[in-house]
Amino acid sequence: MKRHWETVKRVFLSKRGSELIEASLALPLLILMAASLIGAGAFACVSMHDRCLAQSELLGELDESRAVYRIIERNIETSSDITGAYRERLNRRYTVHARVIDEAAVIRAGKIAGAGAGGQENGDGDEEE
Repeated sequence: MKRHWETVKRVFLSKRGSELIEASLALPLLILMAASLIGAGAFACVSMHDRCLAQSELLGELDESRAVYRIIERNIETSSDITGAYRERLNRRYTVHARVIDEAAVIRAGKIAGAGAGGQENGDGDEEE
């Protein structure tokens, strides 16, 4: 800890002052870059959250469907203002796809098609000839 304070003391008491000037120029830029990176990370989290919500809504719609195979697509847009070294509005557009296959309906259709093709099923689910 003593070494850290010696470095700080050396920077502020430097006769030339070049180290202090360099620090005064670089430090605000580093702070602005860090703030911009935090804002971009927050935007990525919000964007992922919006995609997950849209996906769960689509899956809810598909649960209510009685179709054997169904595809639903939905377009969503996420935007956020990022402030830092400059103001920027980040926009992102997604197309969320959800697909569902009703396996029970497919199995029923296969059994109906198989029974009509000449084979009969016994109680064990095996075909007899």
